[in-house]
Amino acid sequence: MFKETLNQAIQYYKTFHYILIVDENGVIEYSSMYDKHRGGFINEDITGMHILEVYPSLNPNESTVLECLKEGKIIYDSLQKIDNFQGETSYFLNTDFPIISNGKAIGVIETSKKLKEDEYKKLLNKSQYTQKDLYTVDDIITIDPALKDIKNRILQISNSTSPVLIVGNTGTGKDMVAQSIHNHSYRCHKPFIVQNCAAIPTNLLESIFFGTVKGAFTGAENSKGLFEAANNGTLFLDEINSMDVYLQSKLLRVVEEKKFRPIGSTKAKNVDVRIIAALNVDPLKEVREGRLREDLYYRLGVLQLHLPSLKDRKDDIIYLTNHFIQQYNETFSKDVRGLSDLARQIFLDHPWNGNVRELQNVIEYIFNFIDHDLIQVNDLPNYLYTGEQKESRKSNMLDFNVMENLHKYSLKALVDNYEKYIIQEAISNTDNLASAANLLKISPSLLQYKLNKYKLK
Repeated sequence: MFKETLNQAIQYYKTFHYILIVDENGVIEYSSMYDKHRGGFINEDITGMHILEVYPSLNPNESTVLECLKEGKIIYDSLQKIDNFQGETSYFLNTDFPIISNGKAIGVIETSKKLKEDEYKKLLNKSQYTQKDLYTVDDIITIDPALKDIKNRILQISNSTSPVLIVGNTGTGKDMVAQSIHNHSYRCHKPFIVQNCAAIPTNLLESIFFGTVKGAFTGAENSKGLFEAANNGTLFLDEINSMDVYLQSKLLRVVEEKKFRPIGSTKAKNVDVRIIAALNVDPLKEVREGRLREDLYYRLGVLQLHLPSLKDRKDDIIYLTNHFIQQYNETFSKDVRGLSDLARQIFLDHPWNGNVRELQNVIEYIFNFIDHDLIQVNDLPNYLYTGEQKESRKSNMLDFNVMENLHKYSLKALVDNYEKYIIQEAISNTDNLASAANLLKISPSLLQYKLNKYKLK
């Protein structure tokens, strides 16, 4: 078991600077540092000392070695600033591997990379142990108090082993939250596996989840399932209510027993995977209607995060709009400075059923065509002001605060903006140029002139 654990440690840290081996009491049995000038590891003279004697700045709860002994689990990539018994301060990135015998940790192998102080501070502050292609809480842009609270809760629960259930409408950022939980956890260097349960046929779900062994059925080969692929990491199951109820019972068993059996195998495999599940509907309604097992719901819902819709975060609508404008200014090399008052009102009144994803897509659409510095009504996708939105816009125009806007714009700018609005309404409600001109009670040639003037289609 010792040789196996040592090989695992060496494979994980092929370029570590220090290696330390302690017994079940925390007494150092072996310690060495890598000296590239001398071509190998050089023994340090601390054998026989307790880990807390060597590093008196640590208490038992801060020592990753003692924590690894206590928990019997690998502790990946922990940052430590420590003072040794000679008063020297060092900065390390440690990973600790328990040596297991008869189900008990009888020792620990710790591998360490030594960091410079500025490297340590930079990594500590910027969380660079996260996977760079995954989101963190810093990517969740909001000024809404409810969502800010969720960001704080993400940090609080990230290192827990309890399952998480994320509930939110399409486009509210469930995948972003799931990635952030993983990226701020000790599992951050391990796999983050995503599976949309509605995206694969029911008859393939079991093999995809648990894998197969060769000969299990015609054409079956040895293949890893999602649980094995996500071992020591996180498995994110989106639209969990789309999973067959029979398979839900098997998933519950894996969550509770932490072991599974590939299809066609007689041996169970142990697994250490944190489950994050998500739904875009009310989970209790899914339970009542039989699409989600009640026992699975309560097991996966130990920790629940309910993401608010964008329509319930009015302040975030304009805040996120400005964020995306800035983002696409850089992408498209433009200098758009914001929304006109009418466009702003349309944004605030729109229900945003697609939430943040829809908002971002609208801004990207606008940037593909806009050639001026202020987003006007005619720059918006037509669907933003059709049907019920038309009625909303008409009532908003009656409430338009002229005096407030006189402080910002000239009379000509206000009249032009209002004229564009009226022409856009006429165009939206008619089939051709002649009909629109007749509705406006002007000649088709004059309407064509104004369409060109305001760059309307």
